[in-house]
Amino acid sequence: MTETVKEPDLQTMTTVGKVLVTDDSTVLVLGLLGYSATKLWNTAVWHAKEAWKTTGKIPSYAKMDVSMKQEHPLWYRKLHSQSAQAVLEELWQS
Repeated sequence: MTETVKEPDLQTMTTVGKVLVTDDSTVLVLGLLGYSATKLWNTAVWHAKEAWKTTGKIPSYAKMDVSMKQEHPLWYRKLHSQSAQAVLEELWQS
């Protein structure tokens, strides 16, 4: 007798907002900040998966924060520190 395995439901988190902008430079800055936050999120997900493969544990928020600052500073430093921390905290809670 074969049993079918149900795939887990994936959670998608999307935030939609409306920003009234009068100039192109603000649009550009907001776009770059969003891009940097996405790249930080994806890098942190990759790091967490690698840590899971090697240790069998998901890194804590504090360890992930330090690791992103030291090992992958490119996307972390493109954001304000509180914004980068908020991205990592949201990932850790998900």
